Amino acid sequence: MRSFIAIPIPEGVRRSVSSYIHKVRSQLSGVKWVREENLHITLRFLGEIDEKLKEEVEAIIQEKSQPFKPFLCRLEGIGYFPSHRRARVIWIGIEEGGQELIRIFEALEPELNRLGFKREKPFHPHLTIGRVKSPRPLDLPRFERESFTANRIVLYKSTLTPEGPIYEPIRSVKLG
Repeated sequence: MRSFIAIPIPEGVRRSVSSYIHKVRSQLSGVKWVREENLHITLRFLGEIDEKLKEEVEAIIQEKSQPFKPFLCRLEGIGYFPSHRRARVIWIGIEEGGQELIRIFEALEPELNRLGFKREKPFHPHLTIGRVKSPRPLDLPRFERESFTANRIVLYKSTLTPEGPIYEPIRSVKLG
């Protein structure tokens, strides 16, 4: 099962981000935009895992999420990986709540490494909204502020289809 760990985005905020995407999509060709129902903040991509590994990951999420309380997450701005001059990924920044996301990642990462997952490159909290098919310079208008309370961590199953990925929550764990 292809999977990842993420913070879900509430419906109203997803709608606002989707509205932004709708406004800027006409300015750009060659971008695969993230569908509204698939918007989330990825904490860790896992790749293919079997049932035994899934259960171990669920136990890690359950244990490591307990010290964290729900927190405010504010989305604002626009960014690009690796840079605006050679954009491959378009993302919205996390202006508030980023440090909490980093702490959650840092709590999960050693345990996931222990299970055999390779160490992730430095974690940069963001909300991916598009993937550029041919990297090029980009300069989109700023995404204006949207906030929500991040209150759970979810293990998702990702099924790839010709129409795009389908994300299904497998396990949801409340913070705190």
